[in-house]
Amino acid sequence: MNQQTLQEAYLQYCKTTDISEIEINDSNVFYEAEPVKALLVEMDKDKQFAEDTLTLIASEFKTMPPYRACLSAFLIGLFGERGVTSLNADRDLLDYYHIAVSFVMNFITSMAKATQTPQLTKELIIKFFQQLDIKKTTQNQPELIELIKGLPRLSTAVMSRIGTSRAMRSYLRNTNIFLACATVGVAIPAVGFVASMLAITEQEQLLVLFPSNKIGFEVTVEEVSSNFEVFSLLQVALAKEGHMAKLGLPDYKINQDIERLLSREVKGIVPGSHIIDTAAFNYYNLHPIVKENRGRYRMDTDYLCNGAEKIEAMGTLDGRRILLADQCTKPIQWADAAIYGIHPNLHPKLTINRILPKEEFEKWVDAVEGIGSYQTGKKDDEDDFRL
Repeated sequence: MNQQTLQEAYLQYCKTTDISEIEINDSNVFYEAEPVKALLVEMDKDKQFAEDTLTLIASEFKTMPPYRACLSAFLIGLFGERGVTSLNADRDLLDYYHIAVSFVMNFITSMAKATQTPQLTKELIIKFFQQLDIKKTTQNQPELIELIKGLPRLSTAVMSRIGTSRAMRSYLRNTNIFLACATVGVAIPAVGFVASMLAITEQEQLLVLFPSNKIGFEVTVEEVSSNFEVFSLLQVALAKEGHMAKLGLPDYKINQDIERLLSREVKGIVPGSHIIDTAAFNYYNLHPIVKENRGRYRMDTDYLCNGAEKIEAMGTLDGRRILLADQCTKPIQWADAAIYGIHPNLHPKLTINRILPKEEFEKWVDAVEGIGSYQTGKKDDEDDFRL
């Protein structure tokens, strides 16, 4: 069978073969079908054919039953992990993802209106899905059930592809899909992971101030998903550039396992590795600090920086994001998953741009001392979704 025939047989199978109840509950049934297996074997042999096939399949998503489109989309992520990519296929994948998530979001919205719910909670969203009559909905609105069942595979492909490219993440953000992903993700966790990837800090400068040590740094962080990553990256960078002695930790040693995780030398977390990082300092969100005897500063432990949050919680002053740090009195630890971040295709990075000159450092410390209010970027009702 020649390559074109293999492509045609695959598309015909996707579009015309009935989706059994077994298949919709076990996607491996699809991948074991003869037309699918035959195409995959040929794609593994011929990289150019694989690229052309991904482009063709992606262009046909809208003509397939939604479930088969989702399973076909998974191939874009699968082959992307092997270095086989197609820009057109990536774009069609993200466009279809917007359509799929929006469709399921419309179901949530319609349920909220039918139950006269002006404000959604996580519990209510989950309840909507639990109360869904699968048999009745499959008869009356098969697309909804197919998308609910197919979105985990589709989301896996999307995570793989947007993890490799800031441009693709920006493209998907520009479709204004984030809120829908966060909402649908309450019931379909894989969609929630896509929302988390869209919420990462792509690139931002921080001022890291150690008032009691009379030193501060301007750093740039990239592709970080939590403050835990920032802490780990910062500690490694400070140690590698020889700053730990100035900060009162002359014997600090870099944990090589942590460095390998951060650098992506290790592709994924090894089960049972139990790699733990420990805070070398107390890290604080921006708040007024108080100067005490001998030039030391007192910081308020109510403002200890939550490692699970994002850097927006640190606070800004005069347009600059600021992280305060002092000697460690409340050691915290975080595990390998928090060090590694949310996806192996992301590459978290922290660069120390410069040590702040004495005058600039003192200006910032004086400003922090006299601060009356600050921006945290926190939301009061993180569990609520407004329609």
